[in-house]
Amino acid sequence: STDEGFVQISVTLPDGADLDNTVAIMEELESKMAGIPEIDTVFMEAGYGGEMMMGSASGNRGTMYIKLIDLAKRKRGVEEVSDEIRSKVIDTPGARINVAPMESMSLGGGGSPINISIHGDDLATLKAIGDDLVKIIQGIDGTREVRSSYEDGIPEVEISVDRTVAAEYGLTAGQIAQAVRGVISGTTATRYKYEGTEIDVIIKGDEHYNENMQGLEQIPINTGLGFAVTLGQVAEINVVRGPISINRTNQERVITVSSNISGRDVGSVSNDINTALAQYQMPDKYYYKIGGEQEEMVEAFGDLGLALILAVILVYMVMASQFESLLYPFIIMFSIP
Repeated sequence: STDEGFVQISVTLPDGADLDNTVAIMEELESKMAGIPEIDTVFMEAGYGGEMMMGSASGNRGTMYIKLIDLAKRKRGVEEVSDEIRSKVIDTPGARINVAPMESMSLGGGGSPINISIHGDDLATLKAIGDDLVKIIQGIDGTREVRSSYEDGIPEVEISVDRTVAAEYGLTAGQIAQAVRGVISGTTATRYKYEGTEIDVIIKGDEHYNENMQGLEQIPINTGLGFAVTLGQVAEINVVRGPISINRTNQERVITVSSNISGRDVGSVSNDINTALAQYQMPDKYYYKIGGEQEEMVEAFGDLGLALILAVILVYMVMASQFESLLYPFIIMFSIP
């Protein structure tokens, strides 16, 4: 890896944290790094995914870009400085923190040195495998910030209509959904014209209905039988979480376990990971692939090997034509080593 004098810190707070919380945590991190002599400039983005143009707005996320002084003026490399920064900030309560040196080839959120994709059908099984692999890789010397790409979604309220009970009251799922939407979001009753501008007049239910689960259960729903029932009588209400996104490769669901490295090279760390994962029992129809810089390195060596073989063949052909013999080029080429 090259030393280009930049370090990136990704900060993720729990779901529901607002922008002010994120800014406060990032300012705390900045104060913890104040005594590191190699740091020249710190730039912070709060409320952003941190992937340049591809980042997504999110109040509980932030990114810090740290520029170090010139290499000639410091005694330590970017890896050593990153390790010190990590030791100072990693245990900050209330935040998940990732520290890694930045390189020009990965300024836009490029791949990690170690990147393992896990393929299968069931998300819950993939998450369990990912969690197991994270624990295994964390135990290998030289790995840093091992993490899974699976993230639980923001909590949401799920209303499941009991169609049998609803039918007894003469209600359909659509009628129940419309009643809930009318109370929570409101319905546009009319439009008021004022100085050439139309203003929506929205009628909605009392605020106490969406303050908590108990209030939600009390939303009144008018039936065709001349009386009203509550939402809790015809539906089950739960707080659920789903994945923020579902990634697929070749029509297969996939999650990724990634890791940074420190103090060791990619090849030796990857060999240790392969040895450790060989002992892990993958469920049927689930498998993993190792990518990241390790995959690029294997591909590069394959291309170099092909180029070497092609060069030997071409040299042999030239020599064979010069000596007008198929044997002499072999003798000369094998005597060179």
